[in-house]
Amino acid sequence: MNEPASSSNSLGDLIRDARESRDLSYGQLESETGIGKGTLFKIEAGQSRQPDQALLQQIADTLDLPLADLYAAAGYDQADELPTLKPYLRTRYPALPETALHEIAAITKKYGIDPSSTGPRPGEDER
Repeated sequence: MNEPASSSNSLGDLIRDARESRDLSYGQLESETGIGKGTLFKIEAGQSRQPDQALLQQIADTLDLPLADLYAAAGYDQADELPTLKPYLRTRYPALPETALHEIAAITKKYGIDPSSTGPRPGEDER
């Protein structure tokens, strides 16, 4: 079964998935981040595609998400940290089907690369 290319890994989807996996309501996330429920809803609904970086930092900290993933999904350039594999691929190749993202993640895992890592380990890319 093919899923639409934009069905996952957008900024709103990343945040919604993390919020729901922690069973948090908008009100609970608001009290933990200090960000209003309306703003949180707009971000998840894709109505605020590039929210302030400070808001993304608060959300990432609260939901234990890699900030680089949120920055990549929001379209911010990042000089010092890479996003994890799926948000990176979604940003670079927006038409890539969701099934392809899962297959690529499975292949990297098969060969000992954690698809949720944010880049090479220290010294790994300096050979």
